[in-house]
Amino acid sequence: MNEHPPTMRRPSNRSPRSFAAPLSTGAWAGGIAVTVLLLGLAIGIPFSLPRSAWPAIAFTSLTCLLIPLITSLFVVRGYEVTRKELIVQRLLWQTRFELGDLRAGRVDPDALKRAWKTVGNGGFFGWIGYFRNKRLGNFRALVTDPARSVVLEFANFKLVVSPDDPAAFVRVLDLPEPTEKAGR
Repeated sequence: MNEHPPTMRRPSNRSPRSFAAPLSTGAWAGGIAVTVLLLGLAIGIPFSLPRSAWPAIAFTSLTCLLIPLITSLFVVRGYEVTRKELIVQRLLWQTRFELGDLRAGRVDPDALKRAWKTVGNGGFFGWIGYFRNKRLGNFRALVTDPARSVVLEFANFKLVVSPDDPAAFVRVLDLPEPTEKAGR
């Protein structure tokens, strides 16, 4: 049985090494709510302040319009695993991670629990940036749905991603089976 809610997807010709990055309901609803709020402020501020404050009005309204626009550029659209790289698809570019230093990968829906954002976006159409929690320490997140989180442990850093099929994603990485540590 699928442990994740179904996503609304069109049938595709994606390869088995390509994965979508569906938004969780919370990220989608939160992103829409914040966008509507910021657009409302951008429209409402000019009507609520005196015309003599036009520099402040222009700056504030422009900032309210730019926040959703700039944030949307960083949204994760999907993941592709090649023989040598993990490619994270963004709106206008790709972020690449060499897989040569990948030590382990595991499905972990609790990876973002109690995580503190150190730099980045914590829920506005995703969790994208640098975070810290007790279990993982410092890590980078490129996550759109925390319930689908996969933790990738590289030699020098940890990365959390959220492909549409976490178990298949880990299988595609073709990592050696983890060995049990003594005393566990």
